[in-house]
Amino acid sequence: MHERTAILVLVGLAACGHRPIANRPHEDYVASVVVHGNHAIDDHTLIAGLATHRAATMAAAFDPYEVELDAERLRGVYLRRGYFDVAVEPTAIRDGNATRVVFTIREGARARLARVELVGLPQAPGVSPAVLRAAITTRDGEAFDYDSYDRAKATLLKAVQDAGYARATLDSTAIADRDRHQAVIRFVFAPGPRCTFGDITLVGADGELGDAVRARVAFRPGEHYSAAALAATQTAVYELGRFSIVRVEPTLDRDDTVVPVRITVSPAPRHEVRFGGGLGLDQLTWQVRGRAGYTQAGALGPLTRLNLEFRPAVTVPQVEYVPHFDQPEPRIEGEASLERMDLFVPRLTGSLGVTVEYLQLEAYTVYGPRLRAGLSTRLHGHDVLLAAGAELWVLGFTAPNAALDPATISQLGLDHAEDVTALDQSAVLDLRDNALDPTHGMYGELRLREGIPGLVGPYQFLQVTPDLRGYYPLGRLVISARAKMGAIVGDVPVTERYYAGGAASNRGFAERQLSPHATALVNGTTDSVVIGGAGLIDTSLEVRTLIGRWIGLPWSGAVFVDGGDVTNTASELSLGDLYWAVGSGVRAVIGPIPVRVDLGYRINRTGPTDPLPAPTAWDRLELHLGIGEAF
Repeated sequence: MHERTAILVLVGLAACGHRPIANRPHEDYVASVVVHGNHAIDDHTLIAGLATHRAATMAAAFDPYEVELDAERLRGVYLRRGYFDVAVEPTAIRDGNATRVVFTIREGARARLARVELVGLPQAPGVSPAVLRAAITTRDGEAFDYDSYDRAKATLLKAVQDAGYARATLDSTAIADRDRHQAVIRFVFAPGPRCTFGDITLVGADGELGDAVRARVAFRPGEHYSAAALAATQTAVYELGRFSIVRVEPTLDRDDTVVPVRITVSPAPRHEVRFGGGLGLDQLTWQVRGRAGYTQAGALGPLTRLNLEFRPAVTVPQVEYVPHFDQPEPRIEGEASLERMDLFVPRLTGSLGVTVEYLQLEAYTVYGPRLRAGLSTRLHGHDVLLAAGAELWVLGFTAPNAALDPATISQLGLDHAEDVTALDQSAVLDLRDNALDPTHGMYGELRLREGIPGLVGPYQFLQVTPDLRGYYPLGRLVISARAKMGAIVGDVPVTERYYAGGAASNRGFAERQLSPHATALVNGTTDSVVIGGAGLIDTSLEVRTLIGRWIGLPWSGAVFVDGGDVTNTASELSLGDLYWAVGSGVRAVIGPIPVRVDLGYRINRTGPTDPLPAPTAWDRLELHLGIGEAF
């Protein structure tokens, strides 16, 4: 059922992407556009931006002037990539009223970078010719292109300004030698005097809020001027979440070596209402999720924030691809929290919160409150997040699944309330370029939780969950990898048990289905339900690549290998005996939302004697619909 749904969605998107036919009888129109002779650049990249291509998609009138302009556009694309001898010859082939536009391309040889000349550099740390040359990504002898040359301008000028030369200017030239197929890049600097920061003026905030802004200024009067310090200040002030506009402006129209700075802020709206939702599909369930939120800034003071969240969801089981709408499983969470920024010291945030939940899960229904108090701070800009807190929850259970016998119910702790007091700590290092669609960088996270017995309950445990991800661009490809582990030692609260499988985990399994199961004979039929485990391994290797544009949307594809396991105890985990799945998928950005469809296939541990058998090829397939990348 879900495969047909996905196909209908894609067909609908394709239908929305068609444009109306605009040609008229007896009027010449553009029927198609093709390119010949291109080897270095693919057809789609060349054709996508042409006016004649747009005309062909609408069967619009043929315009010979646009054909000549498009020939120059194609030549410009090749010139920017270093093909100085490129020639583009357009031809219009008529067939009745229809015109086929053909661009014949003679690429020629691509130029190589002969050398980089750096002239006028000041004598200052960090701006030596060797240091700045290393900042230019293209090495001598490598293929030249103007994009890397243009990027280098801003990088080099910023490096000189960061060394204190606030009024530095840069004149750059790319000298093309067509005969030798070489390019020489020359950067000529006029650094001016080395400067220091002067007085700092703040406009638009006072009192505690003004103090919070000043605490986030990354420079002090008398320090050497740095453009990076200005940018870091602007980012830090925006992170307060209280301003819609932040300007950090140096005064550079003076002749002396002191640079005053003016910081201007405009307040953001104090009240914010948010709504959202999502849909999840796999072979076992349909799920509809909603989300509503309200935030009030300055609720109990200038640096406080009140957050209210309501997260309802309904999961519908399906058997043999038939959804059972008469068996809905509601999952409802409501949360209220109060945050105080700059608690005791700058950049330290304190929070108090309460969450009330009613979750009908596969094996049981859990309900009750959770109370939390915590502290968090960011270090090194926004790259490092440290957090510590305490949580107390008193949860009850009802409606155990029929597959759970009395011994299993007792083992899981479903026959009494789960009263837990726990301390938790986390450290996150986020060096990704983009959280939803990362292309380079890394992400590391370590979470610890300790159960403290005797306060409200008897649970004593240690839970450790490290997570490491990396991303490496290789031409048009992005190679990404993930390794996540988890272990609970001591008592194991049933609400803390690990599950794997789903769109953001091992994609050879449906959501949460990579897990130990409890099995029993119910009314003459074997029934099975996931119960989670105390040990987790979740790994993945994925290669992503940009495909191009279709129906007006950017598309990319991916192939992946996922491996993982969840076991009853952490000691049972074995790196040599994981569940493995392979697969591929496509991604499209619809408006601001990156939508992902992945198809995974289990390749091992599928036999009838294995813990999670999959007797047929169809049982080993899983289709997943998700938002953003898997990791």
